[in-house]
Amino acid sequence: KKTFRILMLISFPIVIITAFLSKEIIGTIYGSGYEKSATALSIVIWTSLFIFPNILLSSIFIIANKQGMNAVFGFVCLLLTIVFNLFLIPRYGFIGASIATIVTDAIFFMLSCYFMSYYFTDLGLFRYSIKPLVCGLLLGVLLITLNGLDIVYLLPLAGISYLLFIFVTKTFSLNDILQIKRAFVR
Repeated sequence: KKTFRILMLISFPIVIITAFLSKEIIGTIYGSGYEKSATALSIVIWTSLFIFPNILLSSIFIIANKQGMNAVFGFVCLLLTIVFNLFLIPRYGFIGASIATIVTDAIFFMLSCYFMSYYFTDLGLFRYSIKPLVCGLLLGVLLITLNGLDIVYLLPLAGISYLLFIFVTKTFSLNDILQIKRAFVR
């Protein structure tokens, strides 16, 4: 549960910042010739909200000796990706492919959560994502408010603000920080 909360705390700012600043990020890294790809980036980055927890849930499958379910879910999502891409790409191009990716990652996440609650116990993942979600939404509001500020100033301000949001909402406790420190420092 704590790992899931940490993954959400990491993924929300990555997603929010990338989605809001995709044009600036693409322009800074690749130049103005690639600015059309910013739209795809601002869409496909939302898969990170599912990829991070999917890795955790896949690991739980392996630990529980249920890796066969992981393979079945992966195969189902592979088939769904093909179907979605066949339908969406001709109509919407790269945006359709981006949407297909998000949808299939979300389906894998939902199948995994159902499996966990059916065979084990309800992990309460929704409950553990509420405070990180609030912090992410506050970050999004800040980025909308500061729209137009140079990315050089905006990124550090966003990072500091996000840490402040985590502190104010008591999303992360001092005990959590000490546990993480003990996990890495022996």
